[in-house]
Amino acid sequence: MATLSAPDYWADVMRWWAFVGAPLGAVPLARKLREMATLWHIGLREPVTVPLKVLLLAGGALLCFLCFSFVAGLVIPFTNRLPGFDMQSIIFRAVMAGAWTMAGIASWLSAVAFARGRWFMAGAAATWFVAVSFVTVATAG
Repeated sequence: MATLSAPDYWADVMRWWAFVGAPLGAVPLARKLREMATLWHIGLREPVTVPLKVLLLAGGALLCFLCFSFVAGLVIPFTNRLPGFDMQSIIFRAVMAGAWTMAGIASWLSAVAFARGRWFMAGAAATWFVAVSFVTVATAG
Protein backbone atom coordinates (compact mmCIF):
# COMPACT_ATOMS: atom_id res chain seq x y z
CA MET A 1 0.00 0.00 0.00
CA ALA A 2 1.35 3.41 -0.96
CA THR A 3 1.94 6.04 1.68
CA LEU A 4 -0.45 8.95 1.72
CA SER A 5 0.65 12.55 1.38
CA ALA A 6 -0.96 15.69 2.77
CA PRO A 7 -3.12 16.25 -0.35
CA ASP A 8 -4.42 12.68 -0.04
CA TYR A 9 -5.45 13.22 3.57
CA TRP A 10 -7.05 16.57 2.74
CA ALA A 11 -8.94 15.14 -0.26
CA ASP A 12 -10.29 12.33 1.96
CA VAL A 13 -11.42 14.84 4.58
CA MET A 14 -13.18 16.95 1.94
CA ARG A 15 -14.88 13.97 0.26
CA TRP A 16 -16.18 12.69 3.58
CA TRP A 17 -17.19 16.19 4.63
CA ALA A 18 -18.99 16.92 1.34
CA PHE A 19 -21.03 13.73 1.15
CA VAL A 20 -22.98 14.62 4.31
CA GLY A 21 -23.50 18.27 3.41
CA ALA A 22 -24.78 17.48 -0.07
CA PRO A 23 -28.06 15.78 0.91
CA LEU A 24 -28.61 18.28 3.72
CA GLY A 25 -28.57 21.02 1.10
CA ALA A 26 -30.18 19.13 -1.77
CA VAL A 27 -33.36 18.02 0.00
CA PRO A 28 -34.52 21.50 1.11
CA LEU A 29 -33.53 22.92 -2.27
CA ALA A 30 -35.57 20.25 -4.05
CA ARG A 31 -38.56 21.08 -1.83
CA LYS A 32 -38.30 24.78 -2.65
CA LEU A 33 -37.93 24.09 -6.36
CA ARG A 34 -40.94 21.78 -6.31
CA GLU A 35 -42.95 24.44 -4.50
CA MET A 36 -41.96 27.02 -7.13
CA ALA A 37 -42.77 24.62 -9.96
CA THR A 38 -46.19 23.96 -8.44
CA LEU A 39 -46.88 27.69 -8.23
CA TRP A 40 -45.77 28.07 -11.85
CA HIS A 41 -47.99 25.17 -12.89
CA ILE A 42 -51.12 26.67 -11.28
CA GLY A 43 -50.50 29.93 -13.07
CA LEU A 44 -48.72 32.11 -10.53
CA ARG A 45 -46.19 34.11 -12.53
CA GLU A 46 -45.44 36.89 -10.07
CA PRO A 47 -41.89 37.57 -8.88
CA VAL A 48 -40.80 35.68 -5.79
CA THR A 49 -38.68 37.37 -3.16
CA VAL A 50 -35.61 35.58 -1.86
CA PRO A 51 -33.94 36.63 1.39
CA LEU A 52 -30.49 38.12 0.87
CA LYS A 53 -28.75 35.61 3.16
CA VAL A 54 -30.20 32.68 1.22
CA LEU A 55 -29.25 34.28 -2.08
CA LEU A 56 -25.66 34.93 -0.97
CA LEU A 57 -25.15 31.47 0.55
CA ALA A 58 -26.81 29.62 -2.33
CA GLY A 59 -24.97 31.75 -4.88
CA GLY A 60 -21.69 30.99 -3.11
CA ALA A 61 -22.52 27.29 -3.16
CA LEU A 62 -23.26 27.41 -6.88
CA LEU A 63 -20.01 29.27 -7.52
CA CYS A 64 -18.05 26.65 -5.55
CA PHE A 65 -19.69 23.79 -7.48
CA LEU A 66 -18.88 25.52 -10.75
CA CYS A 67 -15.25 25.95 -9.67
CA PHE A 68 -15.12 22.27 -8.69
CA SER A 69 -16.48 21.28 -12.10
CA PHE A 70 -14.08 23.59 -13.90
CA VAL A 71 -10.96 22.43 -12.05
CA ALA A 72 -11.81 18.73 -12.18
CA GLY A 73 -12.88 18.95 -15.82
CA LEU A 74 -9.71 20.81 -16.71
CA VAL A 75 -7.22 18.62 -14.87
CA ILE A 76 -8.54 15.06 -15.22
CA PRO A 77 -8.26 14.85 -19.03
CA PHE A 78 -4.57 15.82 -18.86
CA THR A 79 -3.67 12.78 -16.74
CA ASN A 80 -3.16 10.60 -19.82
CA ARG A 81 -1.99 13.35 -22.18
CA LEU A 82 0.95 14.98 -20.37
CA PRO A 83 4.06 12.92 -19.63
CA GLY A 84 4.75 12.71 -15.89
CA PHE A 85 1.28 13.99 -15.01
CA ASP A 86 -0.90 11.08 -14.01
CA MET A 87 -3.31 10.30 -11.19
CA GLN A 88 -0.38 9.38 -8.92
CA SER A 89 1.35 12.72 -9.50
CA ILE A 90 1.53 14.90 -6.40
CA ILE A 91 0.47 17.94 -8.44
CA PHE A 92 -2.65 16.16 -9.67
CA ARG A 93 -3.53 15.01 -6.17
CA ALA A 94 -3.02 18.51 -4.74
CA VAL A 95 -5.20 20.11 -7.44
CA MET A 96 -7.94 17.54 -6.91
CA ALA A 97 -7.75 18.10 -3.13
CA GLY A 98 -8.38 21.78 -3.86
CA ALA A 99 -11.28 20.87 -6.13
CA TRP A 100 -12.78 18.64 -3.44
CA THR A 101 -12.42 21.54 -1.02
CA MET A 102 -14.68 23.57 -3.30
CA ALA A 103 -17.20 20.71 -3.40
CA GLY A 104 -17.21 20.41 0.39
CA ILE A 105 -17.67 24.13 0.89
CA ALA A 106 -20.45 24.16 -1.70
CA SER A 107 -22.27 21.27 -0.05
CA TRP A 108 -22.28 22.88 3.36
CA LEU A 109 -23.04 26.38 2.04
CA SER A 110 -26.16 25.00 0.39
CA ALA A 111 -27.07 23.12 3.57
CA VAL A 112 -26.70 26.30 5.64
CA ALA A 113 -28.53 28.43 3.04
CA PHE A 114 -31.72 26.37 3.13
CA ALA A 115 -31.71 25.32 6.80
CA ARG A 116 -34.21 26.83 9.19
CA GLY A 117 -31.60 26.91 11.95
CA ARG A 118 -28.58 28.27 10.08
CA TRP A 119 -26.34 28.47 13.15
CA PHE A 120 -27.23 24.90 14.08
CA MET A 121 -26.38 23.72 10.56
CA ALA A 122 -23.13 25.70 10.57
CA GLY A 123 -22.27 24.04 13.89
CA ALA A 124 -23.06 20.66 12.38
CA ALA A 125 -20.73 21.46 9.47
CA ALA A 126 -17.90 22.38 11.84
CA THR A 127 -18.50 19.34 14.03
CA TRP A 128 -18.56 16.97 11.07
CA PHE A 129 -15.39 18.58 9.69
CA VAL A 130 -13.56 17.97 12.97
CA ALA A 131 -14.89 14.41 13.13
CA VAL A 132 -13.79 13.46 9.62
CA SER A 133 -10.42 15.13 10.18
CA PHE A 134 -9.78 12.91 13.19
CA VAL A 135 -11.13 9.82 11.45
CA THR A 136 -8.90 10.41 8.42
CA VAL A 137 -5.77 10.67 10.52
CA ALA A 138 -6.76 7.70 12.67
CA THR A 139 -7.64 5.33 9.83
CA ALA A 140 -5.20 6.24 7.07
CA GLY A 141 -2.13 4.07 6.63
